[in-house]
Amino acid sequence: MIETNYQLITDAAHLRAEMAELSKHQVIGLDTETTSLDPYAGRL
Repeated sequence: MIETNYQLITDAAHLRAEMAELSKHQVIGLDTETTSLDPYAGRL
């Protein structure tokens, strides 16, 4: 089974803190949410 580690990054300071760890990996997965199902109209 693949080990997973999910984190919700809600601000720029947390994102900066995680970038050092993320840059150590060749592949990462990201999930975002938008305000619309329309990919051209939705806002992150």
